[in-house]
Amino acid sequence: MTGDPTEPSAPRPTEAPPPVPPSGRHRRLVRRRDDRMIGGVASGLADYLDADVALVRIAWVALAFLTGGIFALVYLGA
Repeated sequence: MTGDPTEPSAPRPTEAPPPVPPSGRHRRLVRRRDDRMIGGVASGLADYLDADVALVRIAWVALAFLTGGIFALVYLGA
């Protein structure tokens, strides 16, 4: 009987958990010490985002100019 109020309702679908990196561990945003030009921030961010480090460095420089130096201060803080 489909309309019987005493029957338990079907479980509702829940949100899927976030994807887990292939290593099975959570990724960490760290500053790299082996592949760095100034402080390793862009290199660590590139690893975290799985992006090319040159593109991340170009983005940092562009954002630093476009924001009047705010991103340069963010870089120093990171």
